[in-house]
Amino acid sequence: MSLPRQTAGAAGVTAVAAGLAPSCPRVAIYVAHTVLAVKNFQSFTPAVRTAYVNALKALSKGGDIVPEELEAKDESVSVHTVVLFPGPTPDGLQTAQRFCSLMLGNVTAQGLFARATFGNVHVEQVTAPYLADGNGQPITDPRLLAKTTLAGFITFAFADKSPAKVAQLGLVDKAVAAVKTRQPGITVDYTTHRKDGDWVSITGASDDAKVAVNLAISGATRPQLEALLGLIANDTKSIFPRETFGHIFEEKSGVFSMPDASYVSPCEVAITMTSAVAWGPTTGQATATSLEEAAFSLWQFTATPIAGAGVGQPVVATGPSPDVRFYGLVPNTKYEVSVAATLEIGIQVAGPNKLLLTTPSAGAPIIAAATPTSSTTATVLLNAPAAGGPVEKYIVKLCLQPAGTPCVSNTCPTITCPFDGLTPGAEYRVSAVAVVGGKTIPASNTLPLAMPARGAITLTSAVDTGTTSGHATAAPPAGAIIIRYTFTATPQDGASSVVVMSTAPEVEFANLRPSTQYTVVVVGTMSFGGTTPRSNALTFVTPAFGAPKAAGKASSPTTADIGVKPPVGGPWLAYGLTLCPVGGPKTKCVTAGPCPAATGPSACPVQGLQPGTSYVVKVVARKADGTTSPPSNEDIFTTPDAPLLTSALAWGPTTGQATASGSAGMAFASWKFLARPIAGDGASGATVPASGPAPDVRFYGLAPNTKYEVSVVGITPDGKQVPAPNKLSFTTPRAGAPVIAAATPTSPTTATILLNPPATGGPVDKYIVKLCLQPAGAPCVSNTCPTITCPFTNLSPGAEYRVSAVAVVGGKTIPASNTLPLAMPAPGAITLTSAVDTGSTTGHATAAPPAGVTITLYTFTATPLNGGEPVIVTSRTPVADFTNLSPATQYKVLVVGTTQGGGTTPPSNTLNFVTPAAGTPIAAGKALSPTAANISVQPPTGGPWLSYALTLCPVGGPQSKCVTAGPCPASTSPSACPVQGLTPSTTYVVQVTARKSDGTKSLPSNEDLFTTPIEQPRQLVLPLLTSAVAWGPTTGETTATLPAGMPADLNITQWAFTARPTDRAGAPNVTVSASSPDARFYGLMPNTTYEVTVVGKLSDGTSAAAPNKLAFKTPATGAPVIAAADPTSPTTATVLLNPPAVAPGPVDKYKVTLCEQPAGTPCVTKECPTITCPITGLTPGAAYRVSAVAVIGGSEVPAANTLPLVMPDAGAITLVRAADTGSTTGEATAVPPPAVTITQYTFTVVALNGGANLTFTSATPDVDFTGLAPATQYEVSVVGTKSTGGPTSRSNTLTFVTPAAGAPRVDASPVSPTQGSVVVTPPAGGPWSTYELVLCPVGGPAAACVQATCPAGPTPSTCPISGLTPETSYVTTVVAKNTGTGSTNPPSNEDIFTTLAPLASPTPIAPASSAPKPLASPTPIAPASSAPKPLASPTPIALASSAAKPLAAATTSVPLASPTPIALASSAAVAFASSPTQPLPSSSAVASRETLCGDTCIDPLQQCCSCNSTIGISCAGSYTNSAGTLIPAQTCSSTNGTCGCAAPYVMCGKTCIDKTTQCCTADYTIGKTCAGGQLCVSIGAACSTGSCPAGMAACGPNTAGFSVCYNTTTECCADASTSMIGTYFNGGCYAKPFCKLTYTSSSFSISIVGKYCQSKSTVCSECCIDSDCPNSINGQKCVNGFCDSNGCTTFSCMSSAKQQVCKIDGTGCADCNAVNVVRCPASTCCATVTGGNWCSVPGTNVCPSRQTCCELQSDCSNPSNLKMSGRGCSANCGSGVGADPFWQPTSFSTYGSYVYPTCPARRRMRRLAF
Repeated sequence: MSLPRQTAGAAGVTAVAAGLAPSCPRVAIYVAHTVLAVKNFQSFTPAVRTAYVNALKALSKGGDIVPEELEAKDESVSVHTVVLFPGPTPDGLQTAQRFCSLMLGNVTAQGLFARATFGNVHVEQVTAPYLADGNGQPITDPRLLAKTTLAGFITFAFADKSPAKVAQLGLVDKAVAAVKTRQPGITVDYTTHRKDGDWVSITGASDDAKVAVNLAISGATRPQLEALLGLIANDTKSIFPRETFGHIFEEKSGVFSMPDASYVSPCEVAITMTSAVAWGPTTGQATATSLEEAAFSLWQFTATPIAGAGVGQPVVATGPSPDVRFYGLVPNTKYEVSVAATLEIGIQVAGPNKLLLTTPSAGAPIIAAATPTSSTTATVLLNAPAAGGPVEKYIVKLCLQPAGTPCVSNTCPTITCPFDGLTPGAEYRVSAVAVVGGKTIPASNTLPLAMPARGAITLTSAVDTGTTSGHATAAPPAGAIIIRYTFTATPQDGASSVVVMSTAPEVEFANLRPSTQYTVVVVGTMSFGGTTPRSNALTFVTPAFGAPKAAGKASSPTTADIGVKPPVGGPWLAYGLTLCPVGGPKTKCVTAGPCPAATGPSACPVQGLQPGTSYVVKVVARKADGTTSPPSNEDIFTTPDAPLLTSALAWGPTTGQATASGSAGMAFASWKFLARPIAGDGASGATVPASGPAPDVRFYGLAPNTKYEVSVVGITPDGKQVPAPNKLSFTTPRAGAPVIAAATPTSPTTATILLNPPATGGPVDKYIVKLCLQPAGAPCVSNTCPTITCPFTNLSPGAEYRVSAVAVVGGKTIPASNTLPLAMPAPGAITLTSAVDTGSTTGHATAAPPAGVTITLYTFTATPLNGGEPVIVTSRTPVADFTNLSPATQYKVLVVGTTQGGGTTPPSNTLNFVTPAAGTPIAAGKALSPTAANISVQPPTGGPWLSYALTLCPVGGPQSKCVTAGPCPASTSPSACPVQGLTPSTTYVVQVTARKSDGTKSLPSNEDLFTTPIEQPRQLVLPLLTSAVAWGPTTGETTATLPAGMPADLNITQWAFTARPTDRAGAPNVTVSASSPDARFYGLMPNTTYEVTVVGKLSDGTSAAAPNKLAFKTPATGAPVIAAADPTSPTTATVLLNPPAVAPGPVDKYKVTLCEQPAGTPCVTKECPTITCPITGLTPGAAYRVSAVAVIGGSEVPAANTLPLVMPDAGAITLVRAADTGSTTGEATAVPPPAVTITQYTFTVVALNGGANLTFTSATPDVDFTGLAPATQYEVSVVGTKSTGGPTSRSNTLTFVTPAAGAPRVDASPVSPTQGSVVVTPPAGGPWSTYELVLCPVGGPAAACVQATCPAGPTPSTCPISGLTPETSYVTTVVAKNTGTGSTNPPSNEDIFTTLAPLASPTPIAPASSAPKPLASPTPIAPASSAPKPLASPTPIALASSAAKPLAAATTSVPLASPTPIALASSAAVAFASSPTQPLPSSSAVASRETLCGDTCIDPLQQCCSCNSTIGISCAGSYTNSAGTLIPAQTCSSTNGTCGCAAPYVMCGKTCIDKTTQCCTADYTIGKTCAGGQLCVSIGAACSTGSCPAGMAACGPNTAGFSVCYNTTTECCADASTSMIGTYFNGGCYAKPFCKLTYTSSSFSISIVGKYCQSKSTVCSECCIDSDCPNSINGQKCVNGFCDSNGCTTFSCMSSAKQQVCKIDGTGCADCNAVNVVRCPASTCCATVTGGNWCSVPGTNVCPSRQTCCELQSDCSNPSNLKMSGRGCSANCGSGVGADPFWQPTSFSTYGSYVYPTCPARRRMRRLAF
């Protein structure tokens, strides 16, 4: 007998299970009760049946009761029943176990059944909980039996053994053991209960209680269990012998499945609707998800209309994935959307929730997507209305949620609408309207927009790429360095998430589940160890298993290419494609195919699409037998807009201009514009075409007084012509009218109007310009202007004006040919003053801040009108340079400012420009005079180019006034092309075309506009003599200047100075020519008065003589010279002398006297044994006259001259040095007053020619000047800001003269009493072969001058000089010469130094570690400004401060020039470390680069040696910081060979600082934390306010709120948020942990990208760990910081002229293109050069034209021979292989994101033991 079953006796008993599908598994218990009060079947009435069912319902907590059968039981009835328990399986299981416990007790005594109805009730049988369906039948479908145990159930009772006897004999345990012996390995669980015992038969006999045993047998197969149960039932005594067990009565048996505690029924899987949205009047979309893991074969969504126009039949959409689209909806109708899903086992599950969607009215635009692009920017994508005319513009609004305010809006000409300035972390609701024919049409939907939190990564995309794969991209927050991205894809059904980590902001997901909705987020790990906030979230749904993968991409506004990857289960014959607009209607769907299928991806072209429309692509694969696959994923792409005309304007009677805009997704190779006459004088004339590579053209040859209709067609690279849907018109004016060329605001209340005069007629008397407020046209303001430039003031901020004008010619008014709009900036807004292209991918913009507002940050935005991504540039100054623009694209520029208080200004006015096409020259015009201009031309790519042809046309025409010029010679650098014959006071448009020698022409350049000035009478300005002084019996010096006012096209190219003797008859004149206004006379007569004159030679060939003359008198022969007298503080000064050139003996001493002026008393006299004489005790603010005598053999010889000395005021800063450092640069050094803390130094540089004053601020007393003019005399002074807030008195002044442009730069230093060293920096315009040097004593005579020659090269040359006189100041000048051509350049700057005094001891003193410009005194005092360039006043006064550099100690090191270098052993490594161009000690050192320090190897060029100071670098000594604290000397660590600081001081870069008072630019977290808004100007400086010094810029603000300064020439800001300063290298910016590592030998120098390792944080190593080495997969190791291949290091093979590489096995060297060699190191590339294939740095000789250096690739196909390829020059790197990021990097992040490829580790299998 088996259970459960139904017998005839159960007729009329029906199942009552409800709520779930009948086939759903339920927790069940089979139970049999004997009801003593029911004597027969007839007594089991419906009322009894109902009472019985209700009793079991109560006991099962509302379960479903399925009676199985009625069985006659002696004089009563047994009821056999299946109880189905309610709720989820875990709850049902718990209830069933409680029910079972009740059944095992005395149910009558417990009152479980009403005795009045049932009498006593016996439990005959009760099973353990098992699984049954809704009809009570056991579940046998294996798909429903996961997490279950198969068990056999049977109940038997001991018929003739009392319960006591059963217990006494242990019969239950014996019975269980007997069962186990019949089937080895089974498990037998049992329960017991008592049956009978209270039943009395009709004969009066009682039935004693019996023990019943309920067995659950598991651990065997179904057949085995069924056989065992049959044996127990049918051959009982064979298992339970009578002699032991007595009689056994068995009940029913069966094999069921028992659920585990974790079992979940598939029918209990919850599904829920997740979205329902209307995409258009007839289309919608719905998504759902499962909340538990389950496999569904079909999802069915139903949209039921409940209100509106379309109440009627529901619309059903089905699919294998929980993502469907509805078509055929009714417009303007509200739908209720529900979902049901069918399990793979055929069971359907319904979702409990419903969502609403409302379709819009027909003809509305659609918001297709709203996606953040950063934490403050987003892009909204729209679809155009399906019907109606062309859209003029879209107005998109974003409103903050939940309040709904405030809102921001943007007006966009295309379907792509960018936003910036949004609030990080905010939620917005996006709405939009389209403007069609002047009417606004609201979008059919709104969308949410969730912005990433501040500092969060922005998740920019997340899409499925197959049934089990996906793809996501992200954008890091601005200024952050993300070292790891952690992407998480979480299924909404609660299954395990898929986590992928990457060093790049892009990942591929694998092991996803088909037909599942995933939510994706990303979190970043930052360089300093923290994590970013969680990103925004995006979702996608994977397609069903077995579906193809589709990816669509628009190829034009009306065509697309659909890529299809075949599904599994092929072969497939063809694909059928369906492309439907996201917003419908279904009638606009496009079908395509059959598209042939292949084993790999197929490309399927599609025609007939609509421009500017988002399409949903679905693909079905079909076999030859007609079998089809499930539909593919839904891929969405958007066709680009058609081109759009954006402007059409007449500039004159015969000229006009038109611009257009393309689409962000569409590339156009050229543009064809047509101007068709439709009315007016020229209505019957011809259509005028204009074409160009950029969407900006000018029409010439138009007819005056004619209306033209303009159209445009964009032409794609493959020749497709895409017309713009709109047309614009303009009307040309009558002939002879002026033109309004530009109308530009200069502030929110001022503007400038620029006009062009009429092309014909007489001269213009005046212009009358009118500005009328729009849209009313009134009120108007006017201005009368005599020239073409007309300024306006007191305009209304934020207003719109229309500009008109008339020219008055001969008393008649002639209206301008055009009008222009003028949009004024809003109140408090910045004024955008210019925005122009500077190349095909670059632009430039300038702005003016609002009056009285401090702007701390300017944010410039250039938005492409084709809907592409805007380019944003932030700047501390009102100037921006845009990069990464798109060629041939129109941009709209605006600027917003951040105020000092943290607020933002309103947006500025906007200006537009169009970038030229790629490959065009770049032209920039500048007027030189009313009739001449200079056109600068940058060559296009693809050269070499032979020449340029130029065309310059007046903006307003006519074409006959155009001027052509050329050919102008082209070169690889910018060319200057002069143009003559222009018309004064006219705005010209310049275009340039480049031509090759074979006649090939480039595309025309950008259009650049400039205006020639008004022609005015020329007024020459005459030069002036400024000083004349005698320096000795035969020498003198004179200076001059050119006051302001000289015409812009004139300048003095040569100065001719003449010294004419006036009191010595017959003495000759002495004439000197110079390229700068500073000259020295040699060969003068002693004791003679000279009158000095100067004549300047002008650039036009004429001359101008100075009107004034100056005089000086040379002293008698044999006198000393006072070379300089300079203050060193308000009370101290230093006087420097030169000994007599001719003297009867050595100088015993010098007596120096300083007398106060003008009285001449009191005087101070000091005797000094050497030429340097320090003076103390002087009066602050006093003026002194300095005189001196030399005591020789007891006789006093007066000095040849006197000098003035002006002391700084008490409390003033002392300016101790001011000098030129080049033709346009200079430097100055100051000393603060005692006991005064200076927080800022303000240096003022005044050009004595009347030029603009320059101001430079610095937090330190040292400053560099930039932007100076060549050949100009400057006067310098400095004022300090005290820590108390007030200013100091102005310092003393010093002067200097910059050398002429193109001159070499000299830096001279003493080496010994008779030797010097001159470092010459070559000028531009080489190559130069030799330098000719002249060193003359300041005081003469000319016979004592020393001449020398020195080889020249492309880098600075060091020239040794000998034969000098001890203790003598020398003036050094150099001329560079090309011996091949004989050409020379202007002479260099004058550099002055003083030779050393003879050494007193026979032991030479090593100057190796001291400054290379020592003073001769025992205790040198640095008179930093004591160079001998005296100024002359009416009486000869020494130009005390104009020296190019101080005569005393300097701070930079110059190599010693003596034949035997003194004490250089310990400094050689330091010299190499700071100057990588010096040679390494030997070629072997290049290979190993290691030296033994004790028992440890160190890098002697970067590490110190604690046990031997002569090895390695030297650690820095002690110094006193700006706060007056003595910082102890550094010590060398014995553990890692790095220099360290004594506690409590810390290392900043290579300097020890006090972190409580000094800030650190190398790592802002190390030093003092400055206050918000402050600056750290340099290492060890105090925190300061203001701006960075000239030539420096701020990197920050960092997370602490302050910034650090860096040198913009040699450094770069790698990360503003951490103020990380990097260094330029190979076109990129690199910073910690990356560094530049340079190797140099006598024959080569090469640099690679290295790393700072944690163990040696100040040492630049090639590698830190093995995986830093390119060939680590081949066994290359990182040994002591170098990549090592069995002992062969990276540079072992690069120590000669061949830059080879190691063989992989380390057995030797080979060219880098050999098979078994390591790859070239980072930032180098394997290139074919003369002699072989060697690793080379990027350059013109590496990777020829159109080739690249490929990134590294690993070949893991053969585990025993792993291979690495790449880093070699190639024309094509191959599919999926990019350029090596280390070859020509573009940013610090390029380095940080690159990881060398490796082969994946092979998995090892292991066995699990039970």
